[in-house]
Formats: sequence, C-alpha cells, structure tokens
Amino acid sequence: MRIRVIAAFAAVALAALAWRPLAAWWCDDLGNLALAKGDDARAFDLFERGLALRPGSRLLLEDRGRARLDRDPAAALRDFQSAGCGAPCVAEMGDAEARLGDADGGLDRTHSQPERAERAGDHAAVPMKRDRQP
Repeated sequence: MRIRVIAAFAAVALAALAWRPLAAWWCDDLGNLALAKGDDARAFDLFERGLALRPGSRLLLEDRGRARLDRDPAAALRDFQSAGCGAPCVAEMGDAEARLGDADGGLDRTHSQPERAERAGDHAAVPMKRDRQP
C-alpha cells in the first residue's frame, strides 16, 4: 500500500513538472506536420503555442522562423538569430536575407565559394571538370 502511494505521488509530481515541455514538443511536431503540408499559418500558430509553453526554445524559434520566412523575412531572420542553431540557422538566415534584398548576404551564408560563383553567374571563376587539363 505504501509503495502504491509513493508511486502515485511520484507520477503526479512528474506529470506536474513535465507537462509543459511535453506539450511544447507536441506543438512543435504538429507544427512541422502543418509546415510539411504547406499550411504556414497553422504551423506558425502551433509554434507560437509551443513558445508560450517553452519561451526561448531554440527548436521552436527555428521552426517558427521557417513558418514565417515567406510572409515576414525580417521576423524570420530574428527568430533564426535567436535560435542560434548552427549551420541550419545560418542557411535559413541567408534565405531570409535574400528575401530582404541582400542577395550577396544570402549567398555568402548559404553556399560554398564554388556554389556562390556559379549562382552569381561567374562561371569563369570556377574551374569545371571539363575545363581542367589532365
């Protein structure tokens, strides 16, 4: 009997402490599903709900930035900067900068030197396989 009471108390305490992170994770998963289906507005709302439960969550900030990238690139850029998630955020920041009119900033962040040259139209600066001598 005593063990059941302790186990019940532990379960209640765990649920009381862990419901917010679990609910935020659930919102993130549902938001990513909505984003994959092309429903950016629903995804944004779900990421907002998750951030209300877990303010400052890097995962939710990055995902909210992806959901608002087309609609509000400046706000998306702030989300990516706040998330600080490494290479994925750097690439997404480049996408946001490109949408804001800084095409060079977007290229610098998201592509390697050969890719930047090719995308910028400077094909002569990048030796292609067919141009190399044996």
